Amino acid sequence: MRRSILAIFLVMIFLASSITISNDVETNTKNEKVVASITYSSNEHSSTTFALQPIVVITQPEDGAVVTDPHLVVLGYASDESGMNYWEWEWRWAGGSKSNSSYFETAEYVEFRIDIYGLHSGWNLIIVRFKNIYGALGEDSVNVTYNPPNSPPNKPTKPEGPTEGKVKETLHFNTVTTDPDGDSLEYLIDWGDGTNTGWLGPITSGTPFQNFHAWDEPGTYEVKAKARDIPYLEESEWSEPLVVTISSEDDEPPVVVIEYPENGATFTEPVIQVTGTATDNVGVTQIGYTQQWEGGSTGSSWPLEEPTMHYPFDIEVELHEGENVITIEAGDVAGNYGYDEVIVTLEYCSIDLTIYDGLEGTGGGNVVPESEEETRGAFTVTNIQDTNGDGIRDRDQNPVKATPKGRDEVDLMKMVLNPPLGLECGPNSLVYLVKSGSNSGQVKLWDSPTKNNEIPPTNPPDTWVYKVSELPKTVWVEIREENPLNLVMRGITFTYSTDCCNKTDVVKATGIWSEVTEVKHDNSDAWNNAVWPDMPKNVREYIDEAGGFGLRRYQSNNDWWYGNVIAIEFTVYPPGIGNEKGIYFDITRQIHYVDRRFPRAAGWPDQENWPNQVEQPNDDTHNDDESDKPSAQNHMYSIDSPSFRESGWGNALFIDSSNNFVEFMRVRLDGTKPLGETVQGSRCSNYYYWHAALWLNRDWKNPGQVNRRQNREVHPINCVEPGHILILDFRPPW
Repeated sequence: MRRSILAIFLVMIFLASSITISNDVETNTKNEKVVASITYSSNEHSSTTFALQPIVVITQPEDGAVVTDPHLVVLGYASDESGMNYWEWEWRWAGGSKSNSSYFETAEYVEFRIDIYGLHSGWNLIIVRFKNIYGALGEDSVNVTYNPPNSPPNKPTKPEGPTEGKVKETLHFNTVTTDPDGDSLEYLIDWGDGTNTGWLGPITSGTPFQNFHAWDEPGTYEVKAKARDIPYLEESEWSEPLVVTISSEDDEPPVVVIEYPENGATFTEPVIQVTGTATDNVGVTQIGYTQQWEGGSTGSSWPLEEPTMHYPFDIEVELHEGENVITIEAGDVAGNYGYDEVIVTLEYCSIDLTIYDGLEGTGGGNVVPESEEETRGAFTVTNIQDTNGDGIRDRDQNPVKATPKGRDEVDLMKMVLNPPLGLECGPNSLVYLVKSGSNSGQVKLWDSPTKNNEIPPTNPPDTWVYKVSELPKTVWVEIREENPLNLVMRGITFTYSTDCCNKTDVVKATGIWSEVTEVKHDNSDAWNNAVWPDMPKNVREYIDEAGGFGLRRYQSNNDWWYGNVIAIEFTVYPPGIGNEKGIYFDITRQIHYVDRRFPRAAGWPDQENWPNQVEQPNDDTHNDDESDKPSAQNHMYSIDSPSFRESGWGNALFIDSSNNFVEFMRVRLDGTKPLGETVQGSRCSNYYYWHAALWLNRDWKNPGQVNRRQNREVHPINCVEPGHILILDFRPPW
């Protein structure tokens, strides 16, 4: 506002006499030249108002003007009632600047003119300063944008190269053109077979462009080229075509192997060496590479001095930010070519969050590949069981340490927060870990695999914040969801970010659980193909053979069988978990039984005690009577048949069999199915308890015969009942 007021007062000044002085700068760069002059009055002027510093006003051009003429005239004036004796100007642009200054005879009012020849493309800032006799400086500036007119490149020359070749033979061609404005160029060569090089460059105007091509089919092709300038992307005319005739011939192509870098590698520095070998049965004659990235590509090829059957290559490549596709191509004496390709990424800043499956050491604990962190994610069992055998659910205690009946906590997922990599990332930079998703409300982080100490969110309820100096940091993820119906696939998302660059890494996780949803055990339970239609064939055949559920008998090797058929349906959660690779379920059981006969005989009673660990099965010798994997309806089925055979009776007057079972589901996450009577994987369901009692005695009215039917009716099997049967403890010792 002050400058506006003073400018109004300056109108009152008039010139009595004037002198012009020049202040010029001239260079040979891009025809740059500046001619600056001032016209001023000496001691004859009208009084205006007192100012602490000179008032400088640029009247032409307007600030922010856009011009297309490289010659710019800057006009203006300066005033100071105490008198001015020094001025300077400065011209700045992207990448450089020029300036000059001079003293002049003291004057209170000065008009100036600056002629700038050779504006630079883009912004140009002009600053004018005047100093009064007391040393106070005043200034004004304008910023103008210079958009030079552009001309498209000239028509490229007709491509030079061979006019004959063979199928699969790599042929080299070159062309050249110039740009009237001296702009850098990109070239595109059309091979006449429906393919082209795409735009390759940048290449200096007037520098020949070379590329190579091999045709897949015999025929006659027209090869032509055109160019476009950068950054205007104005295209030239097509060149005159070169006619190339390709004839048929076939042979083994060279084998190209890129040994470094590894496919999928990430770099933070742009220059890398691509190394490997090219081998061929008749001899490699040429080698080349192409590099493609979003928005551009480049490439080159060159002949070898002589054919060689084994050629090691070492090619320097400068990566562009983002994904780079690098292809190494080799041609042989017979005109065949082969190639290998890797995709690598340049990230000037990168951040990595690593997650592992749960069950570390017991059928899991494997790192989730970077490419699968969002598509597959990590898995673990929902932590609502008692794995260490102390009678307390793991969810409800910490730490969870092994007892003689169980093991240390393993149903946690390991997760590592790695420090970000980048030039802007220092020890005080911050990283942020944020949980989200349908099941994230039932997630806690711990400092150890045995839940020694919880790590609460820095910013509750879902954000943890760390300094880079605290990294890498390992945490253990617990999923605590108690209702399996709430579990969804990849229902937990962790997003990892930093304040030192705009990068994030995302991993997902899924909780696993299962439960018994239906049991059939009585001969009154219906059995036909409409019952449990998703039951696998091998399990259904067991029930068909026994004639249904409940107490059954059948002839096998002249031996009668007495026992119970009980079928259990498990449902696994979340829906779709059975389709995930590497995850295998198994239905297994623990058994405690006693078979007695009267009178007693050697080997009787026949019995087996509970196993001594909470998750150890002692009745899992095969999987023929159970589902191998979840059905499309997420069900798994198991058949149990506690029984004994008539051949064991001898002269017994009666025999009884008491059976207690614990049925449960277990899972492994490492691609191996749990098998056998050892602790494998982790239990992923509650225990399902049931028992059965069988009693058979002689038919005294018909000595030597066994009264079967009557006793089946009088003494039906008791199953899925609480309490004690025939003085046999129903529950295991834990």
